Amino acid sequence: MLFFTMDKGGNYRKEEHERIGRHYALPMISMKNVLWPMMQAGEIAWTDFEADEVHPNDLGHSYCSQMLTGFMEGVRVALPQEKDLPAIPPMPQPLISDIFEHTRIYNAGSLSPVLNENWEAGTDDVMFGIGWKTNVPGSALKFIVEGDAVSVLFWRIKGPMGRAEAWVDDREPVTLDGWFDAEWGGYTVFQLVGRDLGSGKHTLHIRLLDQANPGSAGHEFQLRAVMSAGLDK
Repeated sequence: MLFFTMDKGGNYRKEEHERIGRHYALPMISMKNVLWPMMQAGEIAWTDFEADEVHPNDLGHSYCSQMLTGFMEGVRVALPQEKDLPAIPPMPQPLISDIFEHTRIYNAGSLSPVLNENWEAGTDDVMFGIGWKTNVPGSALKFIVEGDAVSVLFWRIKGPMGRAEAWVDDREPVTLDGWFDAEWGGYTVFQLVGRDLGSGKHTLHIRLLDQANPGSAGHEFQLRAVMSAGLDK
């Protein structure tokens, strides 16, 4: 399902999504193809079906549902008898990389840090389980993980949130900002920390920084999960 932004009807990541969809012969549905001509004709306004610059409101979700169910019904009625179904073709070679073919995700119940300075059990998230949290600048975590790429998930919301830095082995750190300037709530952020690391074990470091975002009044940081990719299986 391809969504679009209010900026002159541009698709969000249109080129990347369509390129992957075409390579793997995936069916694609575009809200823009249906709604943008109606907007241009003055039949509907962006604020009628979108809650902000990209997220649908109740009416927008209804449109998504209608487009998806309509498409699936068209596929269903066009299906041949089971005996006449064509063979499923093999998967094509990866378009970009197969590094994310075999992955793992860890929380506090499945991965223990080899170093823990001032971090405690975090929120019991319905999707990711219990992670780690702290509000003490300088607090450090260190994990040993395997794989060719290492990523983290962390919580971001407009609240008293801090910034952390994460790095793998002796590579350059990346900054993780737990604060952002939006009123619609919070969300879990994916951040790639390092890739092309080589197979085997690697050390992931995380440290809460002294300086938070200028818009934040605190230093809380919630690490939801640690992820690795490029595994043998």
